[in-house]
Amino acid sequence: MNSSPAASPARWQQCGDNTFMKLIFTLIATFVFKVSYSQTELLKDFYPENKLYKTLKVKKVVDSFYVNYPSIRTKFFDTSGRLIGEYNYFLDSIENPFIYVEIKDTLYRLKYKYPHKDLYSFERFVFNSNKKIVEYTECRNSYNGDNTILVNLHLFTYDKANRLLQQIIYRSWNYLEKVRERMNIGIKNLEFIDKYSYKHFQAKGNLMIIANHNNGNSIDTLRFNSKQQLIKQSLFSRIGPLGDRSGKNINRVTEWTYKTSSILEVYFTTYCAILTANGQCMLEELDGGGKSKEESYFEKNGLMKERYYYLLDGTKTLTDKYFYTFSK
Repeated sequence: MNSSPAASPARWQQCGDNTFMKLIFTLIATFVFKVSYSQTELLKDFYPENKLYKTLKVKKVVDSFYVNYPSIRTKFFDTSGRLIGEYNYFLDSIENPFIYVEIKDTLYRLKYKYPHKDLYSFERFVFNSNKKIVEYTECRNSYNGDNTILVNLHLFTYDKANRLLQQIIYRSWNYLEKVRERMNIGIKNLEFIDKYSYKHFQAKGNLMIIANHNNGNSIDTLRFNSKQQLIKQSLFSRIGPLGDRSGKNINRVTEWTYKTSSILEVYFTTYCAILTANGQCMLEELDGGGKSKEESYFEKNGLMKERYYYLLDGTKTLTDKYFYTFSK
């Protein structure tokens, strides 16, 4: 399931955490705290606060990114555990930070371009009385300065037990209005992208959450264990891209195994190699013929300290090493 804004053309500059880092931070939070399923997995991209970072007063995170050493990625956070800036080198201050403004049930995240203080991006997070997010709006100028405006709008509904029922996504690659503070987005000027309908149930002692896409082609499944940890995610498409070709019954799977101080992540893609006349799969195969593995290691306080990738021959290779600075 992709509950975050969809990948955009290269001309758009991403605001906030990239997808990979968001997943890692989410796993850290799940590893340490008992938090709601909908926030940690289904809607993790829409909650700007990192609870673990807030509790530990994390001010700065440096990812040494050993794959392309000495590449450095640095993220800065405020006292509420919210991202305020990101750079690819060491800094002690931020010239163009994200600015957060809270008004009743709504949180705004603004990004300005200095020295003229032009508003580059606008994000709005609207929460209900149970602190569940009901609306996320993102509006940003083109990175290339070609006067086009990207808009993403996500709307969420819940049942009486505060479980996520539905997510509707709208988008425009060239919105009619200029980005401004606390702007109102008109749905009539946006394109309908997708709708997820969620079902929650227990199966063999595990919580299962299934999301059906509006077009009926895709079904996403998440399985949690009794400790509220995500142990398997399946992104299934009846028909879809498979490398440079098209395939049927494509299933992109990620599995997590939780150890004392680490999390092993295994991911792979299967597809139907032989389909019978009645639409059943006779032979299922692994795309690429194998599975990829990554393993993350944590400090006792729950902060990630290292991440490794397993090569095909089983060799364990360091890919990321993390260093933290804390507020007093």
